[in-house]
This record gives sequence, structure tokens and C-alpha cells, in this order.
Amino acid sequence: MRGEIRCVRALLHVVTLNGGNLVVPRLMGVLKASVPLFIDVTGKKLVEETIRTHRGVADAIEARNPTAAHDAMYLHLVYNRNMIAEGAMAKSE
Repeated sequence: MRGEIRCVRALLHVVTLNGGNLVVPRLMGVLKASVPLFIDVTGKKLVEETIRTHRGVADAIEARNPTAAHDAMYLHLVYNRNMIAEGAMAKSE
């Protein structure tokens, strides 16, 4: 789990420094704290998807393509939301 957390934190750092994102710096504490919870709730099902989509976001930022970065992050968030809802439902049963 530590590797996954470091990967997410590294991407957030890149987005904060290079992406010109005004929201992420204000959410860093919440985002960092939530990663272990998401991993626990989903039983690590999000690890591969997270790496893939974060790579897409980083690549889009490097290419200076805000539309591609937005789309990659949107897909990541929607997928996470669905997986977290499924994991929470399964844990409550």
C-alpha cells in the first residue's frame, strides 16, 4: 500500500507545481488522508486503474493538453466513485 500512496502523492505534487491547478493545493490534506481509506474500502481494486489514469493525467499535463488532463481525471473520479460505492455496499452486507 505504501507504493500506491507514494504514487498518488507524487502525482498530486506534480499537478500542484506544474499544472497551475488552484484547487489541488487546498485539497492536499484531504486527498492524502483519503488514499489509504480508498485502498481499504475497495480491497486494492483501484490500484492498477489509479496508476493508469494518473499516468494519463501526468502525460496530458506534460503535453500541455488541459482537455486530455480533465478527461483523464474525470474518468478516474467516476470510476473511483463507483468502486468505492460497491466496496462500501459489500462491507455493509
